[in-house]
Amino acid sequence: MKKIILKHLIIVVCSLLTIGSFSQEKISEQMKTEAAKEYKAIKNPEISFENYLVMKQNQSKRAAFFSINPNARYVSNATCNNNTPCGNGDFESGLDPNNWGGAFGEGGSSNPTTDAISPATGLIYFENLTTGFNSGNGTYSDPDAHQTIVNASDGLDPITNILTRVAPVGGSTKALRLGNTATGNGVELLTKSFTVTQSNSSFIFWFATVFENPAGHTPPFQPTFFVRVINCNTGQPITGVVNLGVGNTISGPDSLISNSQNPFFHTIPNPDGTTDSIVYHDWSCAQINLSQYIGIPVVIEFVNKDCAFTGHYGYTYLDNFCGNCDGSPTGNLKFNDTISSTCGAGDICFAYDLPKAGTLTGNINIKLSLYQNGIKVKEIQSGSLSSGNQYCFRIDPYSNVLGINTNLSGFDFSAEADFSITGTNGVVTQLGTLYAGGAPSGQDNTLNNDYAVNCKQCCPGKNLILNGSFELDNVAPNNFLPVINYQPTVALSSVVPGKYGLLSSAQALAVSPTWDPGCSNYKRHLVVNGFTGRPSVIIWSKVVTLVRGKTYKFCADFKNMDQCGFNVKPRITVLFNNLPAFNIPYTTINAGAGCNWQTLMKEYTIPAGLPLTPTTISIYLDQTGQGDGNDVAVDNINLVEEPKVDVSQLLFNLAFSHISNNSFNIAATPVAPLNGCTEFWQVEQLSTTYTIVTGTQVINPPLWLTTTPNVFTNYVGTSTLAATGNPGIFTLSKRYRIIYGRTCQCTVKNIYAVIVDPFVNKGGKPGVHYYEDKEYMQQLNSGTDEYIVKTNALSEDKNSRPSLPNENAIKVFPNPTNTAVTISTPNLENNSYAKLYDVFGHLIKTIPIQAKQNNTFLQMESYPAGTYMLQIISSTGKIIYKDKIIKQL
Repeated sequence: MKKIILKHLIIVVCSLLTIGSFSQEKISEQMKTEAAKEYKAIKNPEISFENYLVMKQNQSKRAAFFSINPNARYVSNATCNNNTPCGNGDFESGLDPNNWGGAFGEGGSSNPTTDAISPATGLIYFENLTTGFNSGNGTYSDPDAHQTIVNASDGLDPITNILTRVAPVGGSTKALRLGNTATGNGVELLTKSFTVTQSNSSFIFWFATVFENPAGHTPPFQPTFFVRVINCNTGQPITGVVNLGVGNTISGPDSLISNSQNPFFHTIPNPDGTTDSIVYHDWSCAQINLSQYIGIPVVIEFVNKDCAFTGHYGYTYLDNFCGNCDGSPTGNLKFNDTISSTCGAGDICFAYDLPKAGTLTGNINIKLSLYQNGIKVKEIQSGSLSSGNQYCFRIDPYSNVLGINTNLSGFDFSAEADFSITGTNGVVTQLGTLYAGGAPSGQDNTLNNDYAVNCKQCCPGKNLILNGSFELDNVAPNNFLPVINYQPTVALSSVVPGKYGLLSSAQALAVSPTWDPGCSNYKRHLVVNGFTGRPSVIIWSKVVTLVRGKTYKFCADFKNMDQCGFNVKPRITVLFNNLPAFNIPYTTINAGAGCNWQTLMKEYTIPAGLPLTPTTISIYLDQTGQGDGNDVAVDNINLVEEPKVDVSQLLFNLAFSHISNNSFNIAATPVAPLNGCTEFWQVEQLSTTYTIVTGTQVINPPLWLTTTPNVFTNYVGTSTLAATGNPGIFTLSKRYRIIYGRTCQCTVKNIYAVIVDPFVNKGGKPGVHYYEDKEYMQQLNSGTDEYIVKTNALSEDKNSRPSLPNENAIKVFPNPTNTAVTISTPNLENNSYAKLYDVFGHLIKTIPIQAKQNNTFLQMESYPAGTYMLQIISSTGKIIYKDKIIKQL
């Protein structure tokens, strides 16, 4: 458009006076001369010299005004954290200055101190904008209508006669228009400032644009809408967080200019009859991802600008801030928590809308990221999806593929979806990215809580019952084997006697008004409608393979689904077809109201010599009871192998004290606190061939329990404790074995054994040293080396040590030292421990190292100067690090 309608500069100052147009002032001859020279230098000017001269005069007046009112200049971070994040986001109550900020300006006269846009580069001079709002008379043609509320009742957009003035979703009746149809190099801003939290870190809004499309203009000089985010703490833009979903590879994902390759842009003739067409982008949803800036105050600037050459306009509609993207033509993604699992083996599911432009349908690729302790451990992709509206990722926290640390309670997850669409010309347009949750804490602001490693279980660990919480669909290979029939329909009386359903609490009540599991946290349950007066029936069955010599714990939750009259409480038994000692006898289920369930459980160690084949676990419902009832809900079926107590919980340090020339005392101090476990002590004398000397063995006397350090009170070398009340007496000429064990909840007893040996030093002075009894510990563990320390300071030091993948990440410093050394092990996946030996191979110190622990400190200040050997040993007994430590004076 060659004709220009000059804007008036409207500035609201503290006195509430409005400074009007500057064009009525007399133009000096010097200004005319300068303006003529500048105008002549413009190639193909889009306005007349007279209009350019007026613009030049307005800029001069603006410069004078700014010199008197410097606070009128717009500063991006001047009003940080002054707004509520989502307040007035639908504009239904107008434009609230308590929830929004704004600015506006004009330019084009090549004056960088006053121009809003540089005619040389197309860039905006934000500092030359005037702070405030101005809607003029509200009409589209008014050059002062910068931030204007528009109404759905006014009909369609007057330029396109197709586009609606408000977002077509959410029942909107009002929206905000940035800009107008007046040309003249105008710029307008709408701003929102707030501190980023987890709840507002995914900042959603809807937008639509109408641009004149001048022929021959390169992108920086075209009418444009873009979004900028400013870090209030630094005053600098935050990049890479805005994606308008417009596939704009020309000016970046945060900007919208006309793009004929994009099927979401529509071209129509210009109503004024000029050759410059109109390009508009229909209402779409966009998302600003601020998840990496939790706790940071920001300003979001929504910017609309005219053509930089002053001859073409553009305006933008905004609406529905902090809503959702349901119905957006460029696609949508959201976490579907109603069908997703929350623990154990299950599904994490997302609902999506594919991009649609006319008859064209696009694609989506969903990337699921898993986090633990704020660190990404895995990314899984769905691949390109071109149909459907839902995708589920199958999750097993114990799968090595996922890299989940099962020692932690759970993990977090977030998803991002990349959208694309192929036009009729075959050109693929990459659209925006939408997020469900954000890094690194996933769906909320707490770590490791989006998805639990274990479901509600009687013991932690990998549940050997897949789909024991019934969150997966009842289809192979995740189905169970009931004799009764599955009823997928959820309606009144749909689950009739002899059938079962996988129902939530709400769905159970929809089937029968008396069925009330009362536990939405459990999500779906197996709900069985039993017969009465009939034989018992299998309502759930699974085949599992167990290992001989291992200990397992089975548990499951049950709830009676009562009937109105002649109610019969259900009776349940659990049978293992070839392990009768593992069976749970018939039990009447009579749980209370609300989320109260009755748990049946049994622990069993399978004999090592048992010829075991796969076993079938079956839950039977007794249907012999007469009347009405025998209805039951089942949930949280678990079968967990109980591990042995970790060796890191069994370590102890020994200290020796002199009693006489031929005797000494031993003080044994466990390294780890008891933490509710039951401990075990055993002492015995060994012969020269390492066999137990008859009559010397003392096994776990109550006197030694929960005493730290244990000085083996009343031990005098025989199996009968003396009645002296004195610390135990050990003979320097004899060899002893000291055994310490623990049994903790949901673990199997494990022991740690050391041998205390006499020796004579070079000066003929007797002494003792100690080392692990590897062979004895292996023997007590059925010949396996799992959970067994395999280090022997007197023999293994001579052998080369095996290497593990994490070995190179271990650092020990400073070395040499005169006080302490720091052991850095940030990448160790499991608990381990460090052992310090003196130059003679005597073990003098043992300290535990927790998994993923950055630093462990080994104090050496009390030790004499010299050379020491440090070993770091895994929980399975492998030496993963060995080096000499020099202790200085």
